[in-house]
Amino acid sequence: MTKYQKQFFYFITSIILGGCNFNFNAPKSPPVNNFTELSKDCPTQPPSELILRDTKDIDLDNSLKEIDKGEMSSQQTVGYRFTGKKGQNLKFKLETNEVCLWIINPSNRIFTEKTLTENGTYLVQLATTNGKKINYHLSMGLEINSPSPSPKSSPKPTPSPLGKFSQDDAVELVKNWYNAKPRIFGRNYQTSEVEQYTTGILKHETLEKCNDGVCGGSVGWLKKYGCYYTYDSSEIKRVVDFNSSESDPTLTINVRETLQLHGSSVYGCGKPRQTYQKNVRYSFKQEGNQWKIIAYQVRG
Repeated sequence: MTKYQKQFFYFITSIILGGCNFNFNAPKSPPVNNFTELSKDCPTQPPSELILRDTKDIDLDNSLKEIDKGEMSSQQTVGYRFTGKKGQNLKFKLETNEVCLWIINPSNRIFTEKTLTENGTYLVQLATTNGKKINYHLSMGLEINSPSPSPKSSPKPTPSPLGKFSQDDAVELVKNWYNAKPRIFGRNYQTSEVEQYTTGILKHETLEKCNDGVCGGSVGWLKKYGCYYTYDSSEIKRVVDFNSSESDPTLTINVRETLQLHGSSVYGCGKPRQTYQKNVRYSFKQEGNQWKIIAYQVRG
């Protein structure tokens, strides 16, 4: 027996007797396709905020199609954005169990169900669960033919008979506007409700105005720089005054609001949470058969 044959014989014998487990074809992590199968190491909230201007818009349909694949480090977070309707069924497949996935609904809350509960823009965020680089492969689909119940949203204010606008009408309209602000100025930028409740100056300032080369009003500015607001509370404390003019009614209220501006401090965002209580005067205008907010003024 030659020297090399002896070495090979001793090598094979050591494997058999020693029971060494040489797994040359180690199985890959099974794909994850529902929230309960995601890694137990995943926190309930993402470890960092998405930089919204870097999220990718994706179009989903009935098929489970590849969205993205690549390598991710512990310092990296990946984000996508898709539009869905209430009642549609969301499906996904994540081919690694070392990457966490979060879905953020249009109301800026973590979503862990199969069936969408709101109309609007949903965010998808990925991040790793450990410090090493991980390869990931994400596929997603949305059953677009699922029956969609009527969207649950704030009721439209109904004008009083003969075009008259009462104090109750004004208060209800302003309440609806405050309820919509977390969706309009939040990180999903749901602008459809702007036209539902506003017109004139307020609509222009919110959706259309250009300032320093940035167009799209206040929502356009937030979206461009990846900033957004969250609202802990918005409460009308009392009605200060109501002017029932048939052509130009106004409502002055005392409102208490707690909010926070998120984003990069480079653009003036990243502010701490703040609470204010002030008097605000709202002006209204009838557009067709519906009253809308045309402007507001903070009065101290």
